[in-house]
Amino acid sequence: PYVPPSAGYTEEAFHIYTVNGQPVSKVNAPNPSGDPITRQLEPATIRVRPDEIVRLRFLNATETDTMRLVAGAGDMRWYAQDGINFQRLVQTGTSADNCVFMPPLARSEVLLRAPEQPGEFFITALANDPQTYSYAGMPEIRLLRVVVAGTPKRGMRFPEKLPVPLREYPLIREEDITARRTIRWTEESPAPQMILGTAFQINGQSYDPDKALIRTRVGAVEEWSFVNDSGEGHPAHIHVNSMQVDTQYLSPTQPRHCDVLWVPANSTVKVRIRFKQWHGKAVIHCHILYHEDQGMMTNMMIDKAPRA
Repeated sequence: PYVPPSAGYTEEAFHIYTVNGQPVSKVNAPNPSGDPITRQLEPATIRVRPDEIVRLRFLNATETDTMRLVAGAGDMRWYAQDGINFQRLVQTGTSADNCVFMPPLARSEVLLRAPEQPGEFFITALANDPQTYSYAGMPEIRLLRVVVAGTPKRGMRFPEKLPVPLREYPLIREEDITARRTIRWTEESPAPQMILGTAFQINGQSYDPDKALIRTRVGAVEEWSFVNDSGEGHPAHIHVNSMQVDTQYLSPTQPRHCDVLWVPANSTVKVRIRFKQWHGKAVIHCHILYHEDQGMMTNMMIDKAPRA
């Protein structure tokens, strides 16, 4: 709770955003009813040569924030998320409609071609919708300064083809599906048994370490509908096997395969999952960690394949 200065001490609540350990932005909210006060700090810096193509790997290690990354110059092409190559390079731009979109704790990989002329530009995280940052909104942050200098690096080209991630292909077809499930995200408040007063639930239940809401087997091919009945987005994360996103939900900011899936508020996203050779207990949970800690997680049992 907010404690006024009259209590005898000064309260300061803030988030520090870092890049490889270097603070790049401080968001200070002196009290819960005030707007966040943002201070841009010195961005991290990388140096490239004119016309050079470099590979950048991003990890959104924040607990609650989605990241929408754009490059202020050059040519940035997105090619993988969560360690899985796309089928082709995806051209990015400077708006939320064609950015590199990263839910909390997602990983993305890009190729960045520097401009032909020396100079500098920034890779920026665009400002977020308020519901994705503790109902306050994440400000725009310059994360990385790209300094272009030196002898031009001529002759580098973007690859025409990407290596095929054989674990994920061939794609799951309608006729391959052996079962369908609904995974429903809900919030219940007030919930005095929870520290924050809200129970974050899957299929109407808070996490129980002794129960498994889902039971499947090695070799099964399933279609899951993630239904978000709450007023905020939830990043769905599944352990062990990745998810193939249904084509009707694809966009420039939604990769075909991932293991962290953004499910917007009051919406449904369908995925297909092929359960490979790994068996045993795994979990499905919201990747906003305090949602997980307040119950938005469930066990999944993967049985061994039946003997022939």
